[in-house]
Amino acid sequence: MKVIQITPAYKPAYIYGGPTVSVALLCEGLVKLKLDLIVYTTTANGEEDFVTDESVTQVEDVSVIYFKRLWKGQLHLSLSLLKELFLKTSKRDILHIHSWW
Repeated sequence: MKVIQITPAYKPAYIYGGPTVSVALLCEGLVKLKLDLIVYTTTANGEEDFVTDESVTQVEDVSVIYFKRLWKGQLHLSLSLLKELFLKTSKRDILHIHSWW
């Protein structure tokens, strides 16, 4: 089964507390069950952003792409993430959004 997990912030953005931890634990568990999972998230880390080239990176055996957000703040909007979703959604079985949006 192929899954896209979308979340506004992912490890190591622990500044956001529980959601960062719970989504990471969920994804790590699904990968252990052999699901083909990728996380789409933003570079959000409070007032700072993670540096990224928007390529796939491994975080605790989970494939993650950090997409640049448009501005700092709580919206965490990323046009490149939306574009990637438009291009890849039809190639996945499940699209799961976990967010406060």
